[in-house]
Amino acid sequence: MTIYDELPYPVLSYSRTHPAELATLATLHGMRPAPVQRCRVLEVGCARGGNIIPMALGLPGSSFVGIDLSRRQIEEGRRYVERLGLTNLRLEARDLMDFDDSFGEFDYVIAHGLYSWVPPAVRDRLFDVCRRQLAPQGVAFISFNAYPGWRAMSAIRDMLLYRVRGIEAPRLRAEKAREFLALLSDVAGKSVGIASELPQAYARFLQKTPGFAAQGHDDYLLYDLVAETNDPVYFHEFAAQAARHGLQCLCDSDFRASLLHGLAPDAVERVGSMAGDRIEREQYCDFLSNRMFRQSLVCRAGLPVGFEPGVEALHAFRYGSSASAEGTVGVGEVAVQRFVSSDQASLSTDHPLSKAALHHLIGLRPHTCTFANLLEAASRRLNIGEPDPASADDDIRMLASNLLSGFTHSDRLVSLSVFEPDFADTVSAHPLASAWARMQAEWDASVTTLRHERHVLAPHERILLPLLDGRRDVPALIEALLAGPVASGELVLKYQDRPVSDPAELRGLLQDGVEKALAAFAAAPLLLA
Repeated sequence: MTIYDELPYPVLSYSRTHPAELATLATLHGMRPAPVQRCRVLEVGCARGGNIIPMALGLPGSSFVGIDLSRRQIEEGRRYVERLGLTNLRLEARDLMDFDDSFGEFDYVIAHGLYSWVPPAVRDRLFDVCRRQLAPQGVAFISFNAYPGWRAMSAIRDMLLYRVRGIEAPRLRAEKAREFLALLSDVAGKSVGIASELPQAYARFLQKTPGFAAQGHDDYLLYDLVAETNDPVYFHEFAAQAARHGLQCLCDSDFRASLLHGLAPDAVERVGSMAGDRIEREQYCDFLSNRMFRQSLVCRAGLPVGFEPGVEALHAFRYGSSASAEGTVGVGEVAVQRFVSSDQASLSTDHPLSKAALHHLIGLRPHTCTFANLLEAASRRLNIGEPDPASADDDIRMLASNLLSGFTHSDRLVSLSVFEPDFADTVSAHPLASAWARMQAEWDASVTTLRHERHVLAPHERILLPLLDGRRDVPALIEALLAGPVASGELVLKYQDRPVSDPAELRGLLQDGVEKALAAFAAAPLLLA
């Protein structure tokens, strides 16, 4: 029995592991990956299927295999699969060491949260499976804890392992570990002098570490900080191991961290002079950013890869934007306009066609469009008739360059993808929500959207979402809420902090609440057409 049999892993999705994400990055780097609508996917360490189940549901023309060492988790996952009626997903309780060629070839392999947390022999086996069973243009996603960033966390891990020594029960290990972390944070806040600098540094580091700030959630503690095995490596060590197995590193799913956008030009030049090749360059980037986690994409060695997409390559993608335009500059004017995304990335351009294209994408969201459709829409905005072919080519190249520049700074500024899922961006008369999200809401407030992203539900949204099976209109939803959760006391409605019991007032509040929640579900997106 493993710790995951006693305390199963959370049912979570990871947007960066989706085949569409992998295919997009692979295409940008010169590969020809399998179309995500017709591909074969393997997830190693799939737990209860929180990541692979919504993939299989959203890509019915593709086939999926998930394996995990924990029999309990696989059995629970199979129950979810049966409830959803999925026929394109196979979950197996299997040791990776016993995985064989009978499973066939895969276009995409996902190993999230595995590499650093298994013994060296299993890491080698993971690379061996990729070497043997990855399609010629296949892509594997492998995440791992990385140095140098994990050096500080390793010291904290050593302290926690000492605190939980001799304790086997997972929940008690988590309780004792959190108890010591609270002490460390308290000492750091009250101590003064040189001796306090290290505890203060540890406390600051922990508070900025994803997964730690969520008090009461012990997953990060149990499965990472006090895990039996947790062996970070430097990126160059990971790349060397991949090379020994006939594989090469393509890029990181968070590839922008290696583009040196935040460095001064002279610093970028100095890094370039130190790095003999791409692997060395990325390793120096990790040193400079103190990187502690990597999500590396690997493919077969020998494939010509590189991030130099031309205009023709950009025709392969769909484009979107979550940015906003600053000012009131006319799109036809040769005047600079700035576009800013929610993460404060920005793109400034005076190129009319590019401005028109970005305005079109902003108006199109949450949907995306092809390059050809974007070019046509932008040209219409500018009332372009039959331009000179030479100048048109220059315009198209400038548009492509600006789109790529925006994407390399932030996918909220400009998004690129080879695939857009089916979803409804408006609320129909009888709203239908994702079957998987409806099921997830039964046990968690965090659900997976139709874009394979996590969305946290408010308490009343979590009660409403399972009711969206396409059979109820808004009045019927209100009646179902009144008869069920309102009558039982599970859902208490208040107005100005005063509990409401008057039937007419209750219906009015529910009407407003349901309509707002449905709009939020459409924006997520969680609703199907």
